[in-house]
Amino acid sequence: MVMAKLMPKGWAREDIEEAYGVITGTVQTKTRSDASVQGVKMRSTPIQMESQLQRKRMSIGDYLKMYAPSVVRYAMSLVVLWFGIQQFIDTSSWLAYVPDSAVAFTHLNATVLVYLNGTIEVVFGTLLMFGWKTRWVALILALHLFDIMYIVGYGEIGVRDFGLAMALFTIFMNGPDVLSFDPPYAIA
Repeated sequence: MVMAKLMPKGWAREDIEEAYGVITGTVQTKTRSDASVQGVKMRSTPIQMESQLQRKRMSIGDYLKMYAPSVVRYAMSLVVLWFGIQQFIDTSSWLAYVPDSAVAFTHLNATVLVYLNGTIEVVFGTLLMFGWKTRWVALILALHLFDIMYIVGYGEIGVRDFGLAMALFTIFMNGPDVLSFDPPYAIA
């Protein structure tokens, strides 16, 4: 009777026994005839069964909540890609943002540093778009934007970069989402 407390309301005894069979592995595959979950296949693991039942019973708000991290990830990857591509298209506009200390430290021309920064932003923006190593990519991009914010200082560009860096840090904290190539249970 412990299983009865764990199952959703409205399930009959045979539903509980069928679910228990799925949990214990005695039922391989069945299709329920119950109208509320028509077409949900009972598989050999309770996690798959629970996932399928949740998909059948989710509200629009639940779908929005489930895909919200993906929307933020895609939006931030588009922003990072835009900045990276712009550094290749109009390099001269970005030369003013290269600090003299970076040129002195690396002994590279400011134009080369803009191209390197653009390459990094395009590569990591693409990785973020596809959701590969989501946590690490988002953390690297957030730290990159925090560094830019520190160099630029307080002002409209610094505040903008702070907001973008915090959005990327939020993606880092959230980790892989439902549309990432990383599995959602991945820690790294």
